[in-house]
Amino acid sequence: MEKKIFVSHSSVDDKIVDNLLLRFKNYGLSNDFFFVDGNDLRTGDNIVRKIDKALEESEITLIVYTQAFLESQWTRSEKEISIKHLIEGKKKKIYVLKFEDLPIKDQFLDVQLSRDLYNNSLYEKNISLLAEELGQDLEIKKYSFPKIINDESLLDYLKYIFLNNRLSLEKIDSSRIGHYTKFFNGIVEIEGSFRKNASNGIFEDILGYVKNANSEIPLLISGHPGSGKSTFLSILFYYFWNKYSESLFEYTPIFVDVDIYNSYLEIEQARKAFVRDIEPIRDYIVENKKKPLIIVDGLDNYLKSAIDLNNTILEFLKVGFERKVIIGLSTTEHFDNRNVLQNVNSESVVKLQKIDKKTLDVKAFIETFSTIYNLSNFNIDSSKKINVFLNRLNQESLDFFLIRLFCENINLNEKQIRSISDLIRTYIKNKTDGQESTLRNCSEIAFNFYVNSETNNEFIKNHYNLWRLIHSHNLIRDYLIAYKITENLVQFKGKKGNFSEQDLEILKRVYPHSINNFCKEIINSTFNSQKEVLDSIQVLFDKVELTGKSHFCYLLGRLSHNSLKSKSKQFLNEKLKVAIQEINGINVFQDPKTMLFIRTIYISLAYLGDRKSSEEYLDKMIFDTEYDNINRGFHLEYYGDIAYDLSDSMSLTSHDDIFHPIARTFEKLYGRLNDSIKNGKMHTLFSIELYTLCSLIQHRHLKLDLDKTQIDLLTKLIKNVTEKPNFLLPENLVKYLTFFLEIVENPNLRSSFDLFLPVYSIKEKIRSGWISSERGRNVNGNIETIASHTYACVLLAKFYLQDKLPKEKKETYPFYNKSKIIEILLFHDLPEFRNGDIPDFSKTATVIEKESEAAQYISMLSSYNNFGNLSDIETNWKRYEGRIDSANKQYINYAIARDIDKIENLIQLLVYYFDKKQQINDFEEWFLDLVRRTTTEFGIEIVREICKTYDHQLCNFSKIASSIDF
Repeated sequence: MEKKIFVSHSSVDDKIVDNLLLRFKNYGLSNDFFFVDGNDLRTGDNIVRKIDKALEESEITLIVYTQAFLESQWTRSEKEISIKHLIEGKKKKIYVLKFEDLPIKDQFLDVQLSRDLYNNSLYEKNISLLAEELGQDLEIKKYSFPKIINDESLLDYLKYIFLNNRLSLEKIDSSRIGHYTKFFNGIVEIEGSFRKNASNGIFEDILGYVKNANSEIPLLISGHPGSGKSTFLSILFYYFWNKYSESLFEYTPIFVDVDIYNSYLEIEQARKAFVRDIEPIRDYIVENKKKPLIIVDGLDNYLKSAIDLNNTILEFLKVGFERKVIIGLSTTEHFDNRNVLQNVNSESVVKLQKIDKKTLDVKAFIETFSTIYNLSNFNIDSSKKINVFLNRLNQESLDFFLIRLFCENINLNEKQIRSISDLIRTYIKNKTDGQESTLRNCSEIAFNFYVNSETNNEFIKNHYNLWRLIHSHNLIRDYLIAYKITENLVQFKGKKGNFSEQDLEILKRVYPHSINNFCKEIINSTFNSQKEVLDSIQVLFDKVELTGKSHFCYLLGRLSHNSLKSKSKQFLNEKLKVAIQEINGINVFQDPKTMLFIRTIYISLAYLGDRKSSEEYLDKMIFDTEYDNINRGFHLEYYGDIAYDLSDSMSLTSHDDIFHPIARTFEKLYGRLNDSIKNGKMHTLFSIELYTLCSLIQHRHLKLDLDKTQIDLLTKLIKNVTEKPNFLLPENLVKYLTFFLEIVENPNLRSSFDLFLPVYSIKEKIRSGWISSERGRNVNGNIETIASHTYACVLLAKFYLQDKLPKEKKETYPFYNKSKIIEILLFHDLPEFRNGDIPDFSKTATVIEKESEAAQYISMLSSYNNFGNLSDIETNWKRYEGRIDSANKQYINYAIARDIDKIENLIQLLVYYFDKKQQINDFEEWFLDLVRRTTTEFGIEIVREICKTYDHQLCNFSKIASSIDF
């Protein structure tokens, strides 16, 4: 058919034109009358020649009048040619369709032929009148769809109304469906009662399931924007229709695309249009007593009016006849499906997942994709080029949108596309007029909607093309938000003075990984952009809230230029020192923002290669459950296992309640750790991420049925890394990993109390030195236990040690601390809970190592929320055992504690030998050894007091009598 109407528009306004043509079609003007470059140009066409020919042959030009139109060189040229043709009498009219409130300044454009389409309330009326005028201008007999009288006319109607811009039905035969089946089989995940049959294809399985399902809505099909969900639903419809045509399926397939009504901002207009389009289908179904299977796509809109319409549609479908419904829903975290799902009770869900590049059959995927989108530039080498893109840009997964992005830019070189940011930026500029101002407008819309939760219907209508663009994929949304953040930040470089609240509003939040990754790429694109960010942060740091400071610290930790990294480290260390000083004495548990701030500084310093900061933060997580909780919660929210709300200023301060899933976080961290091991080099956050992954598993191990695969993968990874000599892990992390393997490989653990029980056994373990046949000791009856010995040591310290020393002694022992000595004594033998009491004369290196492992076990119990910080037990035990420099200021307290341990042994020896007449053949040697090893004046004084009580008995031992002054 001859194209009588030329539509001149910017590519930015593609969606406006799509909706315009849809409205014209509904008013009887077939799309065949219109020339639209995006629809009528094919790969390989000479674009200039084809457009010139269309302008020459068309009788009317419709100008889609927007700011994008005015800024485009292409559309200016089309306008000038149209005016020339109008003056020459070759063209009847030029209509100016104003989709934005802009003045018409061109003297050759007739203001009388302008139509205002930016007014919501008049939009539908003006479209109707315009369609009438165009019909009259061209003497077109408006196309009126005949009544649906049979299945063939029903199919034609569905194609005309809902499938006009989708895959051509004629091409979807069984062979093509098999091709799609092979692809989709690999990316679907099932929830609910529906089960895949390994020998069947996904569409065949769905058919069998729907046939036998009792539910009116047996299935939901879900996928993120760009996942191929709409393609999947279209193919599913074609598959059902083929089976229906062959009398192999009793339900009549109906396809409804709700998205075509998304251009209506007024809910009543949308309802009227929907009812108008659906009633002919409904009449045919009812009159012929058909049982429809209705496949609904497009229930993933963003405006409240659209969501209200979705519920209206679902209610409408329930009335009047038996049917089954399959619904497609978006899984984007920013679309609140609950408003729709409250009316949906589905038995099962088919989820379309991203495609992992490790398992992707690139060649098969490209063949399928090229068929779907009719992209003739794909060839046998495309898979190799795409793999290069994936590896160079560090992209772990693909979807329909991303693979198309790669393929459209497959000929760009490494300098043109250095990152995913470059790729997204190129895509946005290609979809718009390419102006930086348009990119800023897009970022403004994205930020206001997703971060500030602001929706301005009038603004959206005037920029509807941009509105649709930001929702087309999560990568576009996240890039635009990151662009807004970085653009806003660098404007402050070198500024001084006070800043308004509005100036700082954008900089008061922390952001998730998906946005931060783009921030990092944008900032690191040049040395100057990095320097501008550093300068701006130094100006603004003390003027923003803690969450804003946290985000600043994140950005500083990701600078890539060496000279700027050095300055960042210095700045971050200064801020960390101040933050630590400020929280001393404050209950940090009540202030998660402060903890997030400190965490971010530590992580950024570690990222910049500061090993000391990495180890300090590891210790905080291992021995402080609050830091550990917020670290786990941060990762789960950062990587998407906990829903992230961009508008919530408390985002990324979540605590891990251990019931959240960890699949995304596990996949992300495990992948990075495993890659480091394969590459033979630890990345800067290796130790922290390894601990985080273990902690996530550890805290679910006792309370949840974990995925055994995750545990097996992680334990194998730990054993692998500990065997690599070039992977030097911090000492406390090595201890923790030993503890972690011990608990996850123990099948008998049921609760934290099972972890405590072995330690509790200390109260029943005897002091084996009293029954040593080697030394001729044979104490009978109630033998002293380790616990009773410990308690007696504490009693001695409590009774005999002074609370405060006299002045002259205080000067000699300035760090004397009675409370500290009692604390040391309370736990000095606790590591004997595993192997019991082994006398000094029997201790081997193996025994000492076992006691050291037991002390580590106690210390690592600190990592459980049920227990307090127990790390001081191991520290005190080590120092008590003599692993401390005598010059240490705390030395005197440990020395006194060791003396009291020997003195208690001495007392028990005297009681057993003299009072209870027990057999201890080496009494005299043992007594003298204990006395000689009492070295502090505090201990010697207590020994003297004890000897006064037993002086008569002790005088009978010549060696004792000659050695001790009674």
